[in-house]
Amino acid sequence: MNLQQVTTFGASEADNDALLLDCFEDHEAYIRARSHEKFLIVGRKGSGKTAIFKKLVSERSYNHFCHGHSFSDYPWFHHDKQKKVGVPESECFRYSWEYVILISIAKILINDDAQPWSDESLEAMARLEQFICDTYGSKSPELNRIFSPETTLRLKPSLTAGWGPLKATISAEKIEIDHLPSVIYEVNDALLETVIRCLNPDNNYYICFDELDRGFNSADENYRNRLSGLLIAARDFNRRIRQSGKNMTAVVFLRDDILRYLKFEDKNKIIEDFSSVIEWDKPSVRNSLRGLMSKRLSKVLDLPEEGAWDSTFNEEQQMPGRQSKFQYILDRTFKRPRDAIKFCNEVLRTYQHNPERTDKFENADIAGARDEYSRYARKELVDEMQQHFPEHERSFDLLRVIGNIGFTLAKFQEAHASSVASRGEMPPSIEMLRQLYEFSVIAYLKVGGAGGGSEWVWKYEDTDAEYDDRATTFRVHPGLKEVLGLKQGRASVEGEITEASGLLEDV
Repeated sequence: MNLQQVTTFGASEADNDALLLDCFEDHEAYIRARSHEKFLIVGRKGSGKTAIFKKLVSERSYNHFCHGHSFSDYPWFHHDKQKKVGVPESECFRYSWEYVILISIAKILINDDAQPWSDESLEAMARLEQFICDTYGSKSPELNRIFSPETTLRLKPSLTAGWGPLKATISAEKIEIDHLPSVIYEVNDALLETVIRCLNPDNNYYICFDELDRGFNSADENYRNRLSGLLIAARDFNRRIRQSGKNMTAVVFLRDDILRYLKFEDKNKIIEDFSSVIEWDKPSVRNSLRGLMSKRLSKVLDLPEEGAWDSTFNEEQQMPGRQSKFQYILDRTFKRPRDAIKFCNEVLRTYQHNPERTDKFENADIAGARDEYSRYARKELVDEMQQHFPEHERSFDLLRVIGNIGFTLAKFQEAHASSVASRGEMPPSIEMLRQLYEFSVIAYLKVGGAGGGSEWVWKYEDTDAEYDDRATTFRVHPGLKEVLGLKQGRASVEGEITEASGLLEDV
């Protein structure tokens, strides 16, 4: 197939990407989750969380079992009734999430991995199936039925009979689901004991949680407590499973901006010990968007994966600024798969309308893709910013007024003061800059330092880098140049931003 016959290199959204599984890139975050090393997969929107989720859930083998939960239509109002009182707010949903995890793995054990691996597991499997069927009337209850009001937990005899010398800890024969919080410690302990006995030590099991950002509201304390509870529950559950010597992980996929909003004890320990960040084209990771796109080019064009990029893009001809085509595209993305796919699709569209096209993508095709890609980049940012930063539209307006990719603090303050005078109050200029930085709309120039020299600091490049209130020189992300109508020329108030700062002409 040649480039004129190609319709797409894939969809930006993982849910709609027909090439996702065929062209999946084995990111380190995926490998660590699959090997039960890390359970919290963190990344910016579009970084590849859902791709990893879908890969894990789609894999099938005799010793690999996975069930995935997404929450687009989950009845949170039923789950919220399981709130545990008398515990810290951040842990009030911990036990209800443990119950969800336990019911989920129970479904796998009695439906998919239904062959007991020992005499002990044979009894445990029978108990587990009896409890699920007696309680839910089915061996495979749906996620949205787990806390349904009409549910009555049938605890006897499946969860009330002791194991050998162990004594039963649950006295009730049955309990309405609304009263589960009063006995949830005992129910979860009994279920966990049963599940551990069922798990085959030669098999791998996963329960995955994705789309937790649906309906996110930074002001909703209940929402924050739900997510905090899930992280605590997953950590404690996974720890118990490890201690038992079995191979199972509850895996949580979460946007990094939402994670920053959560406040609970041991959050930093969870991030440090159990999280894996999805990043691309950084010295700390081996994963590159060029490799990801090479897989797609290879699949679509029926090319060898090795060299697929150079067979498609004419890298013998450099872009302005003596950049390669890949670096030119990369600089206009936020180093996310969806950005690279979108830009390459726009290059393809431009190429197919180019009467002077060759057999490869040329400079003109890359340049022609910028306008449409820039509109896409702004829409992506608005989707992320609107819940956190209500004044995002006015902040973009300030950048339009300034008119240059590079600008100084004084220039921004001047535009801010003018906007307040004509359109009314908005957050202080320093707060507007801080928010623009947090979402990587802008970078600030870090001058000097221990190693000398200057460098641009981007949040998407270093999620741990905090905004510096002393910063006086800024630049807008190159991917927004066209949609904001910016010029590449250097802004100056007390002096020009020099070429050494990185603001080179982009012809």
